[in-house]
Amino acid sequence: MTGRGGSYGGAVRWNNGPTYGVPTLASNTQGVRIATFTIPKGTSVTHSVYTSTAGSLNTPAAILITE
Repeated sequence: MTGRGGSYGGAVRWNNGPTYGVPTLASNTQGVRIATFTIPKGTSVTHSVYTSTAGSLNTPAAILITE
């Protein structure tokens, strides 16, 4: 997770798990890992991502999903 268009900071919760604070991150140059999991081949899953922006930091956030 990283800022998109400006710095991002706040909180994130993945799939109704614990909520974690996100430090101020420079846009597209710094990021934090919010989850790691394995999906068996040929299946699909749905997860919810909840975010909250701190103070006057930018609202948009980018979330990268990789194989």
